[in-house]
Amino acid sequence: MKRFKKGSTFAMTRQLRTMFQLLFALCMALIASQSWAGSTCIGGGDTITVNMPASIAVPRDAPTGTSLTPWAESVATSNYFTCTVDSSSYTGAHIGLGSTLVSSGQTYVDSGVTYTIYKTSVAGVGIIIGGIPYDNGCGWRTGWGMGYSGYCNQNGTVYNGGKYHFMLVKTGPIIGGTVNSAVMGVLASYDNSTYPSMGTTPVNFVNTPVIVTVLSCVTPDVTVDLKTHKASELTGPGTYTNATSFQIALNSCPAGMNTVSYQIDPTTTVIDASNAVVALDTASATPATGVGVQILDGAGNPIQLSTRLAMPDYSTGTGGSYSIPLQARYYQTGTTVGAGEGNTSLTFTMTYL
Repeated sequence: MKRFKKGSTFAMTRQLRTMFQLLFALCMALIASQSWAGSTCIGGGDTITVNMPASIAVPRDAPTGTSLTPWAESVATSNYFTCTVDSSSYTGAHIGLGSTLVSSGQTYVDSGVTYTIYKTSVAGVGIIIGGIPYDNGCGWRTGWGMGYSGYCNQNGTVYNGGKYHFMLVKTGPIIGGTVNSAVMGVLASYDNSTYPSMGTTPVNFVNTPVIVTVLSCVTPDVTVDLKTHKASELTGPGTYTNATSFQIALNSCPAGMNTVSYQIDPTTTVIDASNAVVALDTASATPATGVGVQILDGAGNPIQLSTRLAMPDYSTGTGGSYSIPLQARYYQTGTTVGAGEGNTSLTFTMTYL
């Protein structure tokens, strides 16, 4: 009887263990089936070159915020990534930025879209970036943006892709140089909560280099000798000496600028703005008194001081060398004229747009 009971106990223990093994196997099967649910993706790893102008010429004084290039756009590609999707998962594309980009702190608005301007390797030149994802069953999204992640729930084999566009923008004074190639856009595929999708690497979008040249003319300093005059040549307030002609030279002006203008600003007090008469400086040991210097244009008319004046002779198509004809003379400002040195100075400022 004891042997029979021991045998029965052994049989029951073996049966329970077998049931436990079957239950464990069933749980493993359920886990395995869940691990296969979702989407699987392949692709990516490409480097896409976005062709920008090889060189650009920028007028030195173009306003900050001026676009320096047209949009350069990559080829619209819908199948950078191939995914197999079931009914319990979703997949899409994500528009991202290069990790080395640094904001300039400025923005640019184009067609109602506000873009952040990012710094480039050339001071004063920034770049704006936009992208549009292609999300399998939803197709191309509308509107250029950044950081956009869309997804669709189309079953079977689906494709994700996208496109980018770049533009250079002036952010400040430009010295010139080369905008280097860099990763500007990063397109990734994702599925469910996995980013980027397992089995994929992002697609990098890089710009081609752009040589930036700053346009301006060569303008040497000008010294004008008004010669020696007798006080008797001036017979009362408003009278003047013979004028001395001189010119501001604009040498080697490049083509491609829209306008060239100049402005003359006195460094001394303006005595009579309507007649363009400025005071003598006081740096001389014995300055003359009762007299100033009058600045005239080439036709002998008082010039407009501290006013930007266009130079109509400049040719945007050919460039060239030019000159601005001017005249200067002594002009009596007081009731009497005292002998002495008659020096003054003015600055001329060229503006190239």
